[in-house]
Amino acid sequence: MGLWSKLTSTAPATGQQRRAKAVRDADRAGHANTDAKTRRRTAVEADPPPRAWWRSS
Repeated sequence: MGLWSKLTSTAPATGQQRRAKAVRDADRAGHANTDAKTRRRTAVEADPPPRAWWRSS
């Protein structure tokens, strides 16, 4: 495990990995990350399911 983490840490982080790390660091710091790219969407914030075509008024 130690060797594996050493191997993977040498690779340059992708944008997605950097965003994930930013979210983790923000969670660890205990404050919400307000950056739109890194902020996690809660269930309430998430888009509502699309309305069925037969229910559209």
